[in-house]
Amino acid sequence: MDGFHANGAHFVRANDDIDIVAIDMDLFDDILAVNARGHALCARHAIPALLRRGGGVMLFTSSGAAYMPDHIRVAYAMSKASIHALMRHIAMHWGHEGIRANVIAPGVIMHPDLEVKAPQLKEWALERVSLNYLGAGADVAATAAMLMSEEGRYITGQVLSIDGGWSMRQ
Repeated sequence: MDGFHANGAHFVRANDDIDIVAIDMDLFDDILAVNARGHALCARHAIPALLRRGGGVMLFTSSGAAYMPDHIRVAYAMSKASIHALMRHIAMHWGHEGIRANVIAPGVIMHPDLEVKAPQLKEWALERVSLNYLGAGADVAATAAMLMSEEGRYITGQVLSIDGGWSMRQ
């Protein structure tokens, strides 16, 4: 194995992941179990395989929600921020053994459901990006591919925002 990309999430309706006072703690635990513990378990199993081959890449998908404040989705934001800490731990601890670790943090990415089910979200997001358009899945995939390849060989310990400039405004 040359690398591992942990790209999974438990994402619920905003009405369910409200704030720390109102959220059902079972839901809170479920979200952290997938988004924080799940990524930790992936790393726990991938790192020994990478060490056996003399190094490689650990890539995690997080979200702009990890560092952009919001009044909702507290569990989701906390769980995604935990991925950043895990990535930095891996980059620091195993970097000398040839393991690079990074995070990609997409913002609002265009997809067919967004256009149909949430046109107001699209307009809201377009007001916040520096570009005149929202990114596509291909933009996220291209960034991930670069980080997993030799082209990204000197990049480690970083969170790369794929958000059309949204995060620079925070």
